[in-house]
Amino acid sequence: MFSEYKREDHIVVVLTRKLNDYEYKKEAQGNINYHLGIFYTSKGKDIKAYFTAAKDCFKQSVPKDHMVFKAIEINLKRIEEKEASAH
Repeated sequence: MFSEYKREDHIVVVLTRKLNDYEYKKEAQGNINYHLGIFYTSKGKDIKAYFTAAKDCFKQSVPKDHMVFKAIEINLKRIEEKEASAH
């Protein structure tokens, strides 16, 4: 999806602005952070901070057993494994 959009730099600007727009809506912030993490991963940049921020937001807004936590953990584990193999 992201690669089909011609202005990928614009995606980051828009999503970052939306984080501020939804300052008090943790579930929305979680979704934005998660998708920023996915976007950067699609570009070959594994940035754990976005997945970690998403996890923190979702902890405040959805039930503990929500499936989003499994998706976040899968991404964090993949990043950690990639980091470990690089050393």
